Amino acid sequence: MIPAKRQFRNDMSDQQKQAISQKLRGRTLSQSTKDKISQSMTDYWNSLPLKPTPDNPYGDTEQTSDTY
Repeated sequence: MIPAKRQFRNDMSDQQKQAISQKLRGRTLSQSTKDKISQSMTDYWNSLPLKPTPDNPYGDTEQTSDTY
């Protein structure tokens, strides 16, 4: 079974992030497109709960921007 969407915002490996980064490298976007993508991704990630950890079993506490 393939999940349709990500369930938690901190549930992506560094290897997966690097693969996405390499795939998107070199494409050209206008500044307005970059702004729209940035805003929509910010809204999307803020809508997801944090993945539960031993320190935070409920995963509902907001992270600060310096931990991303």
